[in-house]
Amino acid sequence: MTDSDPQGNPGPNYLQRGFGRDQSAKKLPTTTNIQRAMQKTPYDSPPWKYTSDGFRTMVEYPIHNLVHRYVNGTMDLMASPNDPVFWLHHSNIDRLWGDWQRLHLTEAPYLPTQGGTLGHNLNDTLIFNTDPPPPWAGSVTPAMLIDHHMLGYSYESDPPQVVPIIRPAPSISKNEQSVKHVIPVFPLMSEITLISRRRPQRKIIRMKRKRLPKRVVSKKGKRRMNRRAY
Repeated sequence: MTDSDPQGNPGPNYLQRGFGRDQSAKKLPTTTNIQRAMQKTPYDSPPWKYTSDGFRTMVEYPIHNLVHRYVNGTMDLMASPNDPVFWLHHSNIDRLWGDWQRLHLTEAPYLPTQGGTLGHNLNDTLIFNTDPPPPWAGSVTPAMLIDHHMLGYSYESDPPQVVPIIRPAPSISKNEQSVKHVIPVFPLMSEITLISRRRPQRKIIRMKRKRLPKRVVSKKGKRRMNRRAY
């Protein structure tokens, strides 16, 4: 891939770098730049542009753009993905975004949801290039990219992920298989009551209890006899 310089001249068809050649980018971002960005909230704010106050702006200019200008050469052109440093750099930006989300759990992980430039709102289809075809088939939105774990990868700075223990379901006897009571994961009381009503009630049979023979003394008190009381 080639690119053009500001005057429209064709760019080189080979990888170029010029570390620190740009007078406005003599050094790489510092730890202080990163710490300031990580403490900044919210993610973004109106008018959702380079003048907006938020985490995005603090990362975009003092960190993201500075690295592109510092490496210079191919990294300073629209053909920057041709340089392997591009992928390392953008992976680190992605990692910082994930770390920022964990530090600010009460903040929206991405803004704007609406009102921003086309392709920048939460559920807008991302615009990768002006001319078709896009680099990936189908449509991708910012909402689909918020949690990088859902995309199947993680970073060394991520905390260990808790893997749920899945136990096999207990076996059901043949007599029980005909009757199934499905209880939702988070049931309502009305659902619990309905299920309990479906359960077969045990038939309670009360037997008339016989009283034991009672030994009594006759009126005369001379002889004893057995008399049954019913």
